[in-house]
Amino acid sequence: MAASIGRPTNVFISYSRTDSATIDRLEAELISYGFRTWVDREHLEGGDKWATQIERAIQASDIVVVGLSPDAVASSWVTKELLFSQQLGKPIIPVVLRHVERIPLLLVEFQYIDMQADESQGLQQLRLQLLRLGEQAAVSRPWSIGVSAPQPIVPTAQEHINDPAAQLVALPVPAPAADLNDLFMQGISARAHGNLDQAEAMLRQVVERDAQFGNGIAAQQLEETQRQLLPIQLDRLRQRAKGAEQAGSWGEAIGAWQALLERTPNDFDAETALQHNEQNRDAAWLYNNARTLAKRQDWPAFRQMWQLLQERAPNYGDPNHVLQLVPRDILFDQTCEQCGSENPLQLRFCVVCGAPLSARLLIPRKASDTGGSDKWVNCPNCHQPNYAIQRFYSSCGNSLTGVAGRSCGRCGTRNAAGVRFCTNCGASMG
Repeated sequence: MAASIGRPTNVFISYSRTDSATIDRLEAELISYGFRTWVDREHLEGGDKWATQIERAIQASDIVVVGLSPDAVASSWVTKELLFSQQLGKPIIPVVLRHVERIPLLLVEFQYIDMQADESQGLQQLRLQLLRLGEQAAVSRPWSIGVSAPQPIVPTAQEHINDPAAQLVALPVPAPAADLNDLFMQGISARAHGNLDQAEAMLRQVVERDAQFGNGIAAQQLEETQRQLLPIQLDRLRQRAKGAEQAGSWGEAIGAWQALLERTPNDFDAETALQHNEQNRDAAWLYNNARTLAKRQDWPAFRQMWQLLQERAPNYGDPNHVLQLVPRDILFDQTCEQCGSENPLQLRFCVVCGAPLSARLLIPRKASDTGGSDKWVNCPNCHQPNYAIQRFYSSCGNSLTGVAGRSCGRCGTRNAAGVRFCTNCGASMG
């Protein structure tokens, strides 16, 4: 279950690529509530390797959530994922993201959640349903006693897909809401057993439907539970955002930072990170072009493409290690316009005077200047190449030599001893 007790509930999310932004945000919220999610972001539909990854992810999941929209209803791959999930007996939760009048026949017997009118309320309903099904999955997989698995509607996926008219039925009426007192007792029980995620979900449902339930006792219990749970949720979101940033999954990182800012609106670091990730998302095509040019060994074009990337997204970094493909004789440094000092490629502020480094000042280096591969060292944390003279890698802050350094008071980045200005944000290290 999604709690401090037992392992997290594994949730597979099936969706149409046109709903990626909504799914990024939905996934971030589920992660903040303690669920473990799997979302396909590789966009490799049709490949054997991709299909195998999808199958394994569904097999490993406890619950399947399908984001319904006109595009999802028309998607053959969403249908295939649903059929495979049903054959494995996985619980399925349909979530209406955009208006649909008809849904796949596969989903007619499942209770759906409508997130169109009130996204927040729909999210809490989804959370509650995931918690309940997660408890059932923990007791008996794939289905608990008394809950019957749905039977296959058609013999094969191809037959189902080849007849679009037969696979769609009218959207059913939502199930009635649970009794408030039952929810309240479940919430109190969950909190008493240390399951803050489930307690907050149950109590929130009670208070949203009756703010004065129990003469305000439910609201008081909810407030205390939320106060205990908040730092846990923030930590989950930060970890998810930073992991997505390291992988170059900017949409996923944006969703996590947005969810965090809803909980702490005045978080300066989160606001800055969100802005950087939005810049990176918009410049991702330039990075992909640079990677393609590096594989082609078109170095003059690569330098120009990388320069364009740095101008538009100076915080992009190198998540796919493109620079490792570049020969040392064409790697380049940045020259500080203010003091003339040379700085490694990925720094954003001069280590000597703290002035912002402009991507327009990138200049080619000769092989004799770098001194060969013995002048380079790979960061043990992120495995990217760095100058051997560096003591701390400029993006991840990991120590390269074991020499103690200092953390920036503004952004927390580790900087080498003797550096006067932070290499990440430019703040004075004095």
